[in-house]
Order: sequence, then structure tokens, then C-alpha cells
Amino acid sequence: MESVSFAIGFLRLKNRKCCRKVVAKTPPNKAGSRPPVARAGMRSNPCKRRGLRWNHPLHSAANANRWCALANHHWIEPMTEEAWQIPERYSLRKTLFLHLAPGVPFTLAFLLAAWRVNRAGGSTYLALILCIPLILVPCEVGVLIVERRRICWNWRSIIAPRGSRRVSILDILLSVAAIYAIAEAAGALAIPSRTAILRAMAHWLPPWAIFDGRLEGISPSALWLGLFLSGLIAPIVEELYFRAFLMPRIPVSGRWAPAVNAALHSIYHFYTPWNYLMFFLAFLPLAYYVRLRGNLLPTIITHSLFNSVGILVVLAGRVLPS
Repeated sequence: MESVSFAIGFLRLKNRKCCRKVVAKTPPNKAGSRPPVARAGMRSNPCKRRGLRWNHPLHSAANANRWCALANHHWIEPMTEEAWQIPERYSLRKTLFLHLAPGVPFTLAFLLAAWRVNRAGGSTYLALILCIPLILVPCEVGVLIVERRRICWNWRSIIAPRGSRRVSILDILLSVAAIYAIAEAAGALAIPSRTAILRAMAHWLPPWAIFDGRLEGISPSALWLGLFLSGLIAPIVEELYFRAFLMPRIPVSGRWAPAVNAALHSIYHFYTPWNYLMFFLAFLPLAYYVRLRGNLLPTIITHSLFNSVGILVVLAGRVLPS
């Protein structure tokens, strides 16, 4: 055992010396600096953080520097499935947590607010939209701010389309029309199952805990507030959080990442389990559009239309003479 330990230690020392030579000979990168030399005993491997293939038998800091030096010289390809995905993928546990965790406090707050608002004579819809600025925005924007400081990205970089700084208004309008038509047609396929699940769950849920989407009998002030919070604020925050931030970091192949993102985004709405299939079919075109085009603005507008068209129809029916 002592001879084996001595041999391993000798090999590590030799690789560390070779690593220093490789780093010294490595030309400066685009930023004008050479890759940093890792300290022995580093817990986090810089090559793993960059998404590189690192299968050396001796997992030491010296070998990590050596492989990173070679990577800067373009001798190792990143471990990305598609160009739009982030090399630093999250683990499966972290992916599930970041997708579903914001829905837990939102659902609990909604149930509590719905119970209190209904006792005061208000509607369940009012309780739902009040949870947007109180729970949804702080949770999801808070995660974005924390991660923004850690990985150093700016807001414009996740909204602007890939490969282009300018997008025509006609392209945006056509994209919105296509996505909205496909999503509405796909969501309509889930209406029978939604009706059956809602009818079954209505027997053991209190009436104030069920929001089936109908807006009749809601006050105009609550509808205008919902138009602002649900039709504008929530789509912007959710698209930034789910599509721009989480979807490129899902640890699956690029072709399946949008489907996983749409499924988890649907399950995140814990307070309406009867809408899971309809939400999934509606969010699927949005996710694949971001994958193919890299432009978040049409998906934000489409998501806003999902939440606001019904409100606008009800408000127009009350304003326009019959």
C-alpha cells in the first residue's frame, strides 16, 4: 500500500509540473490572460464548470488546469448538445427544484387568500391575481437576480435573439400569430380531459379553492387589475424565468429540453391540476420557438395574450352596448 501511495503521489507531482509548462506555453485567450492555475485540493473542477469532457484517471487540480489549457487552445469541444444550451447545466435535482419550488408558496398563498377573500365577499380570481406581486414576482425575480450576480449575464442578452440584434415588427407579429394559433389549437385538444378532471375534483374541493377560468360576476376593478398583473407582469416574469433562464440549463438533450420545460412549467401551477395537459400543450410551441429562433419577445406577447384575451372580451362586453 505504501508503494502504491508513493507511486500515485509521484505521478500527481509530475503531472502538476507538466501542467505548469502547458499553461506557460498556452497563448493568451481573447481576454488577454492565460487560464488561472488551480490550487491543489480544489473542490470544484474548472473544467466541469465549463462543461468539458474530463475523464483523466487522476482527478487532481493539476490535470484540471492542463485540460483547461488545452480547451483554451480549442483542442477540446464543449459538452453541449445544441448551441443555444448553456455549458453549465444544472443537476436534475436543482432543475426540478427551480421549476417547481415557486409554485408551492404561490399555491399556499392562493388558498389562504381565496379563503379570506371569499369570506369578505370577494372572488377567487381576485385572490389569484393578488398572489402575483406578493409571491410570484419576488420568488422568480429574486432567483434571477441572484443567478445574474453569480454567472454575470445581463437582461438584454437573454431577451435579444441569437445571431441578430434587430428583429422586424412584421416578423414578431407573424411569429406571435403562428404561435398563438398553434397553442390555442393544441390546448383545445385537452378540453375534454380538463372538464372531466375538474368535475371529479369539484366533489372534494371547497368552491372557493376552484378557479375554472370563468370571469362572469367579477367586478371591473378586479378585471382591470388582472389585466395588468396577469396579462403583463406575470408573462414577462415567467418567460424570463422558465424560457430564458431555466430551459437552456436543463440537463437533457436539446431536442427534449423544451418539452421538459413545458411539462415542469405546467406542473408548477399546483392550484389548477385540471389544467396540466392544456398548459403543457399550450406552452410547448412557446418553448420550441425559443429553441429554434432564440427570440423571447414573441413568446412574452403570446403568453400575455393567453392571460388577457378572456379579460378583454369580458370588459368589451360590458362596455359595448348589447
